[in-house]
Amino acid sequence: MARIGSTCAGSALTAECSGVLAAIQWCLEHGFRQVEVETDNARVADYLRRLPTNVSWTSETILDNVLDLLYNFVSVIFKHCNRNGNWAAHLLA
Repeated sequence: MARIGSTCAGSALTAECSGVLAAIQWCLEHGFRQVEVETDNARVADYLRRLPTNVSWTSETILDNVLDLLYNFVSVIFKHCNRNGNWAAHLLA
């Protein structure tokens, strides 16, 4: 199981969702109002861009929390990048 802060994630998808939520919260707390979020999970990016996708109810709940915070920002862009483009994050993990 992946652990994000004090939250225990049961799957890689849930961990990715929790990571996006933590990043959005961090940006909000530190005054960033124009952000670009990259994820290597296409389903996460699609859900946050409000495109048709299939995620679990636990992931949906986390991602809905992300969407609820977006009104605090001027601009938020969600992008999908493949794992090769996200090599730095994988080295840190």
